[in-house]
Amino acid sequence: MPGKDWKDAKAITAGVDIGSVSSKAVIMTDGELYAYSIMRTGSSSPDSAQKAMDRALEGTGMKLDHILYTVGTLWTGECSIRQQGNHRDRLSR
Repeated sequence: MPGKDWKDAKAITAGVDIGSVSSKAVIMTDGELYAYSIMRTGSSSPDSAQKAMDRALEGTGMKLDHILYTVGTLWTGECSIRQQGNHRDRLSR
């Protein structure tokens, strides 16, 4: 986003939503929108999540490792939370 430098952020977080039709990813710096993407969901939910996040990160100079927490949701109602350096925990509805 113009005028913002993610390197000055205290916390970088992200969210990914994989719907039956579209996949969305957002990256937040200190609670404010920094980057996002919206694209069609493919046949693989994990691949769609990765592609949506890659597209949101594109051009920012940021890597996935810079993100402290990521929350993901699926059209099935499942939710997953990832903390930097930790494995993913899957939660159900």
